[in-house]
Amino acid sequence: MSRPSSKLRSQLLLGLIIFLWAVEILDHYGLGQSLDRYGIQPRQLIGLRGIVLAPFLHGGFAHVLANALPLAGLGWLVLKTGPWVSVSVYSGLSAGLGTWLLAPAGSNHIGASGLVTGYLGFLLRRSLSDRDWGKTGLWLLLLLLLGLEGQNALSWHSHLFGFMGGVLAAGDDRSDPTPRPD
Repeated sequence: MSRPSSKLRSQLLLGLIIFLWAVEILDHYGLGQSLDRYGIQPRQLIGLRGIVLAPFLHGGFAHVLANALPLAGLGWLVLKTGPWVSVSVYSGLSAGLGTWLLAPAGSNHIGASGLVTGYLGFLLRRSLSDRDWGKTGLWLLLLLLLGLEGQNALSWHSHLFGFMGGVLAAGDDRSDPTPRPD
């Protein structure tokens, strides 16, 4: 199966960012933040739906902005250097599953930060594999900044497991010797 063209991947990333904003606008102005209840609810059967839905839900405009900006920037870099769709799937599923399994019971987790840290994990592993120490330093600094920002957040689980998903996606991508022209 061939990888989608660079143009299509760019359109998908832009569509994702627009969709995040559209969902938050609808939720805020039309639904009174009622969509937030569809987040990840750890170890609750009903909470499994949040693994797929949580990245699209945010707790207000500041939250969606805090995710959309790094999602666009890091997502674009992943898109240019790797398989954006599979990195998104790996990161989103691992962030969601890890959060569902290990986050505190009775909590509800929403937001796209697992994707953001997944993209960062992918880029970091790629730069380490390429021995590009300048980029490695940049990604480590960004990881430190994201880690400090997220230390008071409820869902550090999403950050950690999203990052791990991105690292795994980078390893999976490198193990495939098939050239992938755009």
